[in-house]
Amino acid sequence: MYRTAFLPYAQLFFEYTESSKKNDMQVLQYHDCYEVYLMTAGERYLFFNGDCHILKPGDLFVVRPFEMHYTQSQDSPFYARYLLNFSEKQLVKFLTSTELNLLLEKLKSGIIHLTPEQYQEALFYLKGICHSSGFLAEKLQYSYLLQLLVLLARCTDTAEILSETPSMPDVKPEILQAIQYINRHYTEKISLEQIAANVHLSKYYFCRQFSKTTGATFLEYLNNMRLAKAHQLLLSTSLSIAEIAAQAGFPSSVQLSRVFFSVYKVTPTAFRKKAQAADDLSL
Repeated sequence: MYRTAFLPYAQLFFEYTESSKKNDMQVLQYHDCYEVYLMTAGERYLFFNGDCHILKPGDLFVVRPFEMHYTQSQDSPFYARYLLNFSEKQLVKFLTSTELNLLLEKLKSGIIHLTPEQYQEALFYLKGICHSSGFLAEKLQYSYLLQLLVLLARCTDTAEILSETPSMPDVKPEILQAIQYINRHYTEKISLEQIAANVHLSKYYFCRQFSKTTGATFLEYLNNMRLAKAHQLLLSTSLSIAEIAAQAGFPSSVQLSRVFFSVYKVTPTAFRKKAQAADDLSL
């Protein structure tokens, strides 16, 4: 079983979570939409782009479509956060193509360390989205969303993925090194033996530590990266399944179809047709 989660959002999705129990994501995730994640209390460990980061109150994490991420409680079980998912398609009815492109160009994946004033402003908009109800609720939600995006666009110059890796005894630097290598070379031929040898660990120890850190086996993680790329190409190009398999790192279209079906219970061709039909209906 390939432990990944593709979460499509046809509508605006938002939630507030406060937890006092250890809560690790069960699977690696990617979305066909943007995600905004604002920490309001406690700490959360984020694995993204081959690095591990600590999210603290006032940190806002933005992730673009089809980028893999994974969060854990580790030794800090208490946390609270707001989560928001929205797609580019949902903004088309409110913005011109020029406005939309300019706004999304500013929305880079990364962690923004908000100032106290920026934090309060972002919190106000997210609460507005979560608590709007009654007459014109949807229009109010999108009004708050647009104001939030303008705020994030203003913060773009200070947005950055943390360069330092936190001191975490349970996360081995060799595993982070392996993750970084996979993230950069997943379109190439990579083997478990090669990766373990590159970071100077035995296969058994590497597998145990890799799964503990990422929530997936080496093969699951590698195929997750390839699936996300294939998924994106299926939705955004007219490339053949064989061409997509090659660009995503799968050895053949048969292998891509097998892995894709094992996760999503649909073939890549059928998935593309369904997505195209949904687009046609929305026009």
